[in-house]
Amino acid sequence: MIKTNHKSTKMLDKHLLGLYGQELWYLAVSIKDKCEEIFEKAPVPEKDGYIKVDPEVHTLISSVLSHSANIKKLLKTPTQKQRNESTAAYNLRQHRAKELAEVFKDISLSEIMNAKVRNTLEHFDEYLDQSIVQLSDSKKRKSPWAAYNMVLSKKDIFNPHAFPVRVYISEERKFYNMKWSIDIGLIYQQSEAMIEVLQKTGEFPEGAEHGGLLIQFEREKT
Repeated sequence: MIKTNHKSTKMLDKHLLGLYGQELWYLAVSIKDKCEEIFEKAPVPEKDGYIKVDPEVHTLISSVLSHSANIKKLLKTPTQKQRNESTAAYNLRQHRAKELAEVFKDISLSEIMNAKVRNTLEHFDEYLDQSIVQLSDSKKRKSPWAAYNMVLSKKDIFNPHAFPVRVYISEERKFYNMKWSIDIGLIYQQSEAMIEVLQKTGEFPEGAEHGGLLIQFEREKT
């Protein structure tokens, strides 16, 4: 998956370079599994709607967004050299991001790469501060309700829609945090597409599980 004849990898252990692919496989499979758990725990109702509090659903969503962020960091990296980063590490970082992104060039990873909602969770206090200030002005409120840490079958369970503070809508398969949202259903589809691409490399046969590896370093040539 990573070319070992590039100047940035010639002196590096090829087995360790294979860990990039292993990590992407782990992240994609984990996202897929966690999304399926979310859909199972927060199904679309056939008849009546529902309002519930389910901390596990929100824990799963946070994990999905965290894994998505880790995929993004592997495929896309800043071009500037980081503080205390060696030249060799910088060259490898640039090379592996380019090579790994090339693997997935024919599929869309737009929602997996979308970091805005994850940022609103990581800096939750700041975004909540802003929302409280805005919503304290009655002229700026569109609803008499705000929903916090909830799972709703659909937005219309509240009419008008409640202002969402960490709310998952099962009908849409979307997660809302204040003014921003992310499509968990689309992340699920894109993780499946990633898995298919990785399987085509021949390194990950169908049904392969993600786990650990014991790697023997290459012996130095004498």
